[in-house]
Amino acid sequence: MILRIYLNIIRNVIKLLCIIQKYEMIKICKKYLRYLEYCKLLHAENALYKVSILFNYWLYSMLTHIYGANITDKIRAGFSALQLKWGYFYSIISNKPYYEKCKPKFSIVNHEDWDKRNKLYDYYVDSDILICLGRNIDHKCDYYKKIEKKKVTI
Repeated sequence: MILRIYLNIIRNVIKLLCIIQKYEMIKICKKYLRYLEYCKLLHAENALYKVSILFNYWLYSMLTHIYGANITDKIRAGFSALQLKWGYFYSIISNKPYYEKCKPKFSIVNHEDWDKRNKLYDYYVDSDILICLGRNIDHKCDYYKKIEKKKVTI
């Protein structure tokens, strides 16, 4: 129900902002609102990694796919639109401090090497799990080799 209400708000905001590629942005916004709806379930206190960081990298990669990697002004406008949608959502929720974790991190947009930062974060997210699996299950060291390969490319 909340998703439908916000989707209508999003369509109106996107029209007002005159965002290029608005249909693609509406698709991203649907996923973003679904993420906000389930944010509490995704952010367990004992999580090995921060879902919000992964989601922010996903958002930014989707925006670069839509607008092109070198069109930073349009990407920033799209990311700003997502922050605006978060603001609408945030204004009516009851557990505000908790949902602060779900806010889009504009700082990702400020780094030209965001894709390398994403790979580095993915490496750290995967490394604990892969090392444990490699030690306990994989006797051919395939998991270890995967980790080492990631380390070399980063």
